[in-house]
Amino acid sequence: MLFREVPGEPENALVVMSGELGTTQHDELVKEVESLEAQNNNNLADVLNGRNFSDGRIMLRALHEDRLITKVPVSEVVMLPTTKDRVPLEDLNKAIADIEAGKENEKPQLADTSEIDAVNQVERPRALSEREAEEQLEIAQNLLVQADLIEADVERVQQQMLADAHSKREEAYARAPELKPKPKPGRPKKSAVKT
Repeated sequence: MLFREVPGEPENALVVMSGELGTTQHDELVKEVESLEAQNNNNLADVLNGRNFSDGRIMLRALHEDRLITKVPVSEVVMLPTTKDRVPLEDLNKAIADIEAGKENEKPQLADTSEIDAVNQVERPRALSEREAEEQLEIAQNLLVQADLIEADVERVQQQMLADAHSKREEAYARAPELKPKPKPGRPKKSAVKT
């Protein structure tokens, strides 16, 4: 699972269709999933965005380009942390949200010094550390991948809808040929002349 929740769509998750991977890609992906870094990260996509398949492609981008990432309802995903345990993703997401909310409440509240700063005309430039800049870059890259995934979903759904509309139209004309629009008048088609 790449994302436990799709940003802005907590009812959906993004998963990899591992059964459609080639043997080498499958083994390389499993190795990354089992890595300590992946096990300690809430979103596998963050790790895969910095790893490459043996063909040189960045794993996350390759999975997206090969259309191996699928959006599924969170309610349909079950996590298997051990061979005996089954944890519904909905329950896991709720537990993680509760933990994160608790951590937020435990943070000390800082005094608002904005009025004092304004009076003293103090400016506090906020430069990002190298680590923070890298994190921001990773987040931005992940957001771009998500945007690509959403656009691909929209395009796929649009194509499917157009195909469905065409199919229904053809079925309607087969059932009632009189409903089929007549060809527009124009020049007659050229016929092949044998000499």
